[in-house]
Amino acid sequence: MAMRIRTINGKVVAVCAAQHAPEHEDHYIDDEEDHAIREKIARDWSSEGIGLCRVKTVTWKAMVLMLAVLYAAVTLSLVGLWLILKL
Repeated sequence: MAMRIRTINGKVVAVCAAQHAPEHEDHYIDDEEDHAIREKIARDWSSEGIGLCRVKTVTWKAMVLMLAVLYAAVTLSLVGLWLILKL
């Protein structure tokens, strides 16, 4: 996706080239350059053992674990509340 790299209030940002008019200091990145950058990032991540599938798997496992802990906490809270009300 074509974009423009520009500095706004001292911070470097990327904006959509189709939605933002060019400004004097912009660096324009066309679709081909964007594709090359994305391929390089994917290669770097793979060579470091951080492949996208692995990241998704870790994230998925973390989410499942978090949901299991949340479910257990809610269940114990409801059992505790039931015991208190029963007494």
